[in-house]
Amino acid sequence: CFHGVLSSFMKLSYYVETSGCSKIIRAPVGGKVVLPSCLSPEGVTSSRWMFKETVLIAVLDKENPPTQFRGRGEMCSNYSLILTKLTHEDSGNYSFVSEVNGRQRGTTIITLHVYDPITGPVLTANTSLTVNGSCSVVLKCNSSSDSIKSYTWTVKNRTSSGSHEMQYFISPQDGETKFTCTIKTSDAEMSVSRTEKCSNDTSLLPEESGRSQRGWIYSESQCKETSQN
Repeated sequence: CFHGVLSSFMKLSYYVETSGCSKIIRAPVGGKVVLPSCLSPEGVTSSRWMFKETVLIAVLDKENPPTQFRGRGEMCSNYSLILTKLTHEDSGNYSFVSEVNGRQRGTTIITLHVYDPITGPVLTANTSLTVNGSCSVVLKCNSSSDSIKSYTWTVKNRTSSGSHEMQYFISPQDGETKFTCTIKTSDAEMSVSRTEKCSNDTSLLPEESGRSQRGWIYSESQCKETSQN
C-alpha cells in the first residue's frame, strides 16, 4: 500500500489493497452501478463516499449534499454505493472513507469508467445450395456502433477472429447449425446468434423452364428459389 493525504478533510488517509474486490468497474451511460466498499461493515462508526477525493457524495443515514450525484447516489447499509443514471462526467476515482470506533481505516479506491453503450449487432445470413449438394452460408454481423475493436465468430464450439462477414459451408447431415457473432469494444462485448439448415430436397422447388440450375436461399426459416445463370 501507499500513503496519501485526503485534502478535503485534512486527515491522514492510507489506501489499501483488498483481495476479491473489483477496483475497476465499467458501466454504460444511463445505467446503474454498485461500487463495493471492499471492507467489513462490522463496527463502523463513520463512513462517507467521495468523488475525486473532494466531492462528498453520500454519508450513511444523512441527506446527500447538493452535488452532481444528488438524487442519483445512495449508500447502502453494507456501505456500498449505488449510482444511477450514469453520465460520462461520473467517470473517475471514488473513495470510501470509514472509521471503526473513532479510528480511521484504510481508504478504498474504486475507478469507474462510464462508456457509450454499444448497439446490439444484427446477424443476417444468405444460405444457398451448391452444385455438390452442400450449402454456402454467407453471414453478416452489422452494428451501428463505430467503436468496434474486433469480431469473433463461433461455429460448432470453434471460435475464430475475423471481420463483420464470414462464409461457412454446411451439409444436410449437419442439421441445424448455430452461428454466433460477438462484437467487442474497449469497454464491452455483445453477442448475437442464429441457426441455419441446409437441405437438398429439390422437390420443394417448383419446376421452371429456362434455368439450368436451382438453389436455395434461407432467411429466417423461409426459402426462395434462385437461379444461377
